[in-house]
Amino acid sequence: MACKFRGRYRRQWPANGDGMKRYLLNLLIAVDQGWNAFLGGNPDETISSRVGKAAEEGSRFGILCEKIIDWLFFKLAKEINHCRNSIERDEK
Repeated sequence: MACKFRGRYRRQWPANGDGMKRYLLNLLIAVDQGWNAFLGGNPDETISSRVGKAAEEGSRFGILCEKIIDWLFFKLAKEINHCRNSIERDEK
């Protein structure tokens, strides 16, 4: 017996737009984690966290990537030290 879906599924966002912002942020984080997994990292960790850890350990490539990512996040969101602030200590 097939189940029929009637009508359209409509996502109801709060009037202030916070729901949509959170949804888009979650999608960006999922894409970020997916790329990290594709590049051989932990699938539950973001690239920023991975880069922050590498920079802390003194990796030249990690430091270079950290500078680029931190610059982008400063220009786009006025966030300082994005990679170091994104480090997930519980992820290996």
